[in-house]
Amino acid sequence: MYTRAYIETSALEHLFTTLNLVKEQNGIVDTERTWLRCSASDLLQDDHSLDSSHSVDKLHSNLLELVATERALRSLLRTAEEAVAVLQEKCEPLLCQRGVQSLPDEILGRIFELGCEADDYHCPCVHPVTISHVNQRFRMVALASPRIWSFLHNAQHNDQLQTYITRSKTTGLTLLVSYDDAMNELHHPKGEISLTNFFDIVSGEIDRWKDIRLSAICDDALNELYGHRDLFLRHKFHRLSNLAYLRAGEQKPLARSGDPDTRLFLTEWLKPNVHSFHGRNVPLDASMFGACLATCHLEFVTLEQHDWNMQVVLGGLSSLPNLDSLSLTFENFSSTLHKLPSTKLPKLRSLSTSISISVNLHSISWIFDALDLPQLWSHSIEIRTDALGYLEDILQKPQSRPNLYTLRLLIHPSNCSRKIDVLSNVMTIASSLREVHLQIPGLIVSLPRRDSTVAWNTACFERCDGFDDRVIQRIVEAIRRGNEKDQIHELQIKHCPRISHRALQRLLVQFGHRLKYQI
Repeated sequence: MYTRAYIETSALEHLFTTLNLVKEQNGIVDTERTWLRCSASDLLQDDHSLDSSHSVDKLHSNLLELVATERALRSLLRTAEEAVAVLQEKCEPLLCQRGVQSLPDEILGRIFELGCEADDYHCPCVHPVTISHVNQRFRMVALASPRIWSFLHNAQHNDQLQTYITRSKTTGLTLLVSYDDAMNELHHPKGEISLTNFFDIVSGEIDRWKDIRLSAICDDALNELYGHRDLFLRHKFHRLSNLAYLRAGEQKPLARSGDPDTRLFLTEWLKPNVHSFHGRNVPLDASMFGACLATCHLEFVTLEQHDWNMQVVLGGLSSLPNLDSLSLTFENFSSTLHKLPSTKLPKLRSLSTSISISVNLHSISWIFDALDLPQLWSHSIEIRTDALGYLEDILQKPQSRPNLYTLRLLIHPSNCSRKIDVLSNVMTIASSLREVHLQIPGLIVSLPRRDSTVAWNTACFERCDGFDDRVIQRIVEAIRRGNEKDQIHELQIKHCPRISHRALQRLLVQFGHRLKYQI
């Protein structure tokens, strides 16, 4: 049974009049010339006309007329959305099939490439084989798209590896090495995966290696990898641009970068053009990478709390002159040193921080006390409420990041009862801040001060359960005080249940198209 709605005749007449006006304006719709012209713009422009009772009655009558028209439009929209959903369900499978078949080979090949991007380190990429067996045209396009065959996984059988290498032609190769037990059982039920066979096959194309991703590396894997040390030492990997080394979380983290297993992949062999590194439970050392490294993601994630020597890690970061983006993840983390030397990262523009369970907050504070980030442009923070002490510390050090432009803050709720004034901390951060994105579900915030001033030109508040009408109004007032020329680009409010519809309507009057909201 489909939805049915009733629209009053008077509302339909007003709607027809408005649509004719839009037609006269060549399809242009705006609040003032479309709606208020049909209602009471003359009264709104002249406050003195409201003195008489007749004028007030006329204004109220126009308001009621416009409200009725709004209800009519909502009824039309609701039934139209339902009709669209019905037609989409029937049409989309047929249109997609026709649409894909009608695409040029170049576009279809690019779609295949996007589908083969190896985001999963653990499983081999079977997508090329699958699409090459759909039909004759798909097979032709797949065989003419060498990039989709460039992902080689140690779980693949020897004959499939040879097929992938041949079909990838001269494109750069991505090596995916994983020691995940579940993956081993799935793809090699009769025996363990041997890295020896894998490297024997792929070493013939060593000049094409551009991306190496080693994941779920346990002690057995390290011993096997170390057996291939000579392969890595006798070659200079000019083409290699991306490297990932993800040590298994249940293994004891490496205490020093001088351990043989670490030295094998991250110190001794030559990889001068690596620009991106992702490491898990591997301390960064100054001798691991050259000047080309620009992106670094370090995870300190173990099943039990472990003490890390962060002086070595910070020293490694400071040795990277062109480091532009840094991501740090902490879980079950503590640091062995209370006082860390000042570490300047002169070109770092993007910093992402994720703090999870069982983290020594003092250790986190010591790390960020030591960081000097003069060019930091964007900082993303993902944190649990029981780690808010760190947030309070880092947000109060604007002198170490004078060029901070964008702040993204996501706070995960927990059972911790600790409370800090998150909103006030954010509103008093560096004066250079212009973009703020807050997602703080389940957190109660204090009402900002009346004299607060911020220079934000973009603000996004999502699932901020503690925001009510008064809080959002104070924020807007603070933004207006800091933007004398009304240079506000965008205000987004998404799923903030305590902000009333009436408050959103007032904001819509103030900001127009610059306000985007979802209830």
